[in-house]
Amino acid sequence: MSGRAHCPECGGAMTEGTVADYRRGAVHPSEWVEGRVESSFWTGKLRNEERYEITAYRCEKCGFVTFYADKPATSPRTSY
Repeated sequence: MSGRAHCPECGGAMTEGTVADYRRGAVHPSEWVEGRVESSFWTGKLRNEERYEITAYRCEKCGFVTFYADKPATSPRTSY
């Protein structure tokens, strides 16, 4: 999503942000991965290697939040 966006609910200005994901003692942007997490004994597993960084936009007027996943993830792949 490029440029200054307007809220689909009230027309207010949207501010770009992120959804923080705290993994292994560090903060990373959350990621979108196609498919479902498969259960395992200790952790969940993801089969798909294609990951996208989640960008969040929050309306300054009404607080509406929407997410976009249009940038390939750059953080190192880690176990969740």
